[in-house]
Amino acid sequence: MNTSKQVLLGVALIALAGCTLQKESATLQPGERAPATQAKVKIDRHDNRRTGNRELSLDVEHLPPPAELGDEFTTYVVWLSPEGTQQVQNVGELDYDPMRRQGDLDILTPYDRFTIWVTAEPAPNPLDRGNVVVASGDLDLRKPQR
Repeated sequence: MNTSKQVLLGVALIALAGCTLQKESATLQPGERAPATQAKVKIDRHDNRRTGNRELSLDVEHLPPPAELGDEFTTYVVWLSPEGTQQVQNVGELDYDPMRRQGDLDILTPYDRFTIWVTAEPAPNPLDRGNVVVASGDLDLRKPQR
């Protein structure tokens, strides 16, 4: 192989490697009680090959303080439910900044297909998912996201 072909092949491989490390994202739907909420889940596909888990980063913007949705609410909790089950798991409390009206949470999950919810809750460790949903969506990580 001549030098120019080697250089082109090297550049192509570097570009391909950069693409495979790129994060994909999916947009969640806002809930009725917080229609201005914008939530995006970033998916790190690179992690899946090493551990079998998916690393997700949830970013939520334009989120009202929880107490605006009801006096009893003090925080936001993120929930996952694997497709085909009735099981709902509390995967963590959203790190919420009331001044900026945004929050985030990093999530590690072994599931490829699931529903995700962000709910207003009275405490960070409720046993059951509440009904005040500020964002939700069905994700299928087997398919490329937008």
